[in-house]
Amino acid sequence: MTPASDASPVKLAQNQAARTFSLREWSERNASLICLWIIIACGFWLRFLHLGTPSLWWNEHLVPLTARFPLAYIFDWTRLCEIHPPYLYMFTKFVLLMDDSDFTLRLFPALTGVAAIVVAYKGYRGILGENGALVLAAFIAVNPLHLFLSRQLRPYAPFMLLYLLKLPVYFALFERSTSRRQAGLFALNLLMFSLNYLSFLLVFCETIILALGLLLRSRPWLRTSFLYGLLGVASSLPVLWPFLSRSAIIKAEINPFTSTAADTVRISLDNIGKALYFFENPLLVGAIGCMAALGFVLLWRRNRVVAAVTMALIVTPLVVLILGKYGYDFRPWNAVFLIPLLLMPVACCAAGLLRSAAAARIFAAALAVSGMVHITSQHWEAYYTEYSGIEGGYLKPMGRRQASFLVAGEPLACLDSGQSSALGWYFSQWFQPSPLANQHVGQDRKETRFVLAGYRDDAPAGRAEVLDQFTIRGVTAARLRVPFERPSIVTLPSSVALNADPYSVYSKASEITDASPCYGMGYQFMPSRHNAPTMMLFEVDNANASRTQQLKLDLNFHNHGEGNSFRLQGRFDAEEWQDLFTQEGPTKSGQAVLTFRRFSPYKRLALRVVMLAVPVSPSYPGDNLESVAFKGLRIDAAPLHGDLFKPVGLDPTISMSGLNSVESEQHNHWRWAVGKSSTVSFDAPPGRDHMTLRFAVNNPIPGQKIDVLVNGVRTATLQDLPAHPWMRAFAEQELRIPVTPGQNVLEFAYSMQNGHGFVFNDKDSTPYAVAFTRLELDF
Repeated sequence: MTPASDASPVKLAQNQAARTFSLREWSERNASLICLWIIIACGFWLRFLHLGTPSLWWNEHLVPLTARFPLAYIFDWTRLCEIHPPYLYMFTKFVLLMDDSDFTLRLFPALTGVAAIVVAYKGYRGILGENGALVLAAFIAVNPLHLFLSRQLRPYAPFMLLYLLKLPVYFALFERSTSRRQAGLFALNLLMFSLNYLSFLLVFCETIILALGLLLRSRPWLRTSFLYGLLGVASSLPVLWPFLSRSAIIKAEINPFTSTAADTVRISLDNIGKALYFFENPLLVGAIGCMAALGFVLLWRRNRVVAAVTMALIVTPLVVLILGKYGYDFRPWNAVFLIPLLLMPVACCAAGLLRSAAAARIFAAALAVSGMVHITSQHWEAYYTEYSGIEGGYLKPMGRRQASFLVAGEPLACLDSGQSSALGWYFSQWFQPSPLANQHVGQDRKETRFVLAGYRDDAPAGRAEVLDQFTIRGVTAARLRVPFERPSIVTLPSSVALNADPYSVYSKASEITDASPCYGMGYQFMPSRHNAPTMMLFEVDNANASRTQQLKLDLNFHNHGEGNSFRLQGRFDAEEWQDLFTQEGPTKSGQAVLTFRRFSPYKRLALRVVMLAVPVSPSYPGDNLESVAFKGLRIDAAPLHGDLFKPVGLDPTISMSGLNSVESEQHNHWRWAVGKSSTVSFDAPPGRDHMTLRFAVNNPIPGQKIDVLVNGVRTATLQDLPAHPWMRAFAEQELRIPVTPGQNVLEFAYSMQNGHGFVFNDKDSTPYAVAFTRLELDF
């Protein structure tokens, strides 16, 4: 018989059946894997499509802006201005060493978003079954809130990945506690604490739920709950180390605003809806919510422990938030932990209704594909354009438009400090040097043209002319023109206001270097870059060049940063610059009043504000340039005099004792001299050795004697003064008195006072001596 005869029809049929069975077995074994790859592909496409296109929004900008600074600054930032630990900033600092593009910065959150899809399938098959795990992965792949969080540089997507990894381990504690599971929880808690302080609330609630569950089930391992709580506390210590390792007082800035319990309930329900479907679609949210409710019933039938614990994990944190009235801080992205807890029963519902594995796979794949199509077709603007994002999505297109709008030499101003920091981040990538960081307004100009982002149309009438403008998402940038008008002292007394709004500064400042306006509780000018002195020069013409003047400067500023400096310098004409005021930060005081005398004629007073911001003390919004700022200066000029009855222009070196304040009645004015003597201290004008003293007294005591002493030497004496009728007779004197450079002391000594040698008012025991109706030194 030949070998070919072995291939009988029966044998061939058996081989064909074996091959068919193997193919069917392979298909059954890999159908779930194929479905999973479809789901992953859809989730990957949604998360990485135009990942670098949308503008970083406000909260995203905080991360790279802060990550540029040293570690000590990052730790202080998270201690003072942030509600998240510093470790995302530290990781971003490492990323910035490679690239600073938006795509690279968002790469890690996007990868964790895709990894969450895989974990949803791999980690939950034992809880939901093969079909339920596939459906759960599909729901997470197209969940709009998770998609949004996966496409931004914030800790929420990595946080949810860790929470997905943690839940199966936590559920297993209710069946049996092992040291391996406890160690896993310790590691996962440590990582979650490093990303979001919400973890403390969740671990607290998880410990309570575990203890209640163990009590209700009467299991003899209550020590597991205690150990779990200790592990939760222990795993938080490495996260808190940056705060406890320094002697500075911890001032974590938790939002001081609180909500009512009713508001917190409303916000919590709204966040539950957003966790199911982020966009406004009550019908779809209601449908998914019904699936979740039915899914809890099916999950209860499948595994009562998992169903009960899942419900408790949803309810318990919300109850704590409601009791604490923390609705104001409970934003949708803080509700990221609700996504897997709510989608688990939804997936259980879908898998339970479909029953067959094939139907579940088809549903999961169809859900992923249709969800991808729905999002890319219906919500393209929300995710994939430069304008996408919740807040501040206009920053990148605003920056691009500004790039073509700017004219060389024109300063660029951003009224919002956050906008300035964010646009500065993009400008530092597109321009060398950045127009926001390097600004100069020169002297000898007739007008100033500048671009103002965040234009408010609040310029005083006639002060600014709009030359051109454009608006993006409600934010206007305008090119403005203001005439240059050097301020002047025309008459005495006179006041010159140098306000800190851009219209005033750009029209009155003679020169500006590296200073930018912003608006925070009022207009102010801040440095435009670190470690570079900011200079603002104001020149005030003096039309009263021959008059002796007293100048009073009322300065407003703030300097909250350690290592910052604020200086005000001044000079007359071409004289040397002098430091009028110097303040090293930080300080709580933001005002200084400076008074000085000018005896020589001058034509121009120059005042120079010099500020320096150093990257030491953190401040919101992720940059600390605003930690030192000029907020305005008022100059009051008055004729300098020594008339103690005229406070305006009175020589600032004059001080008095033994003289009451000025009293008046009709046209009469007087100061009572009280006690045995009265003194007037003053600084003599430079170059003078004599001054003229003029005074007049109304004396109520007969026989009064007044000695006039200058620097302890008797210069004149008025003896045997008669008692004068009240304000109808006076003793007047004009004396030429000797003075010395620096401080001099003028003293009036009285021989008698009321109650001491004579009583002229028995109802008042105050030792009045005489009433001065004139007291003047000739300056």
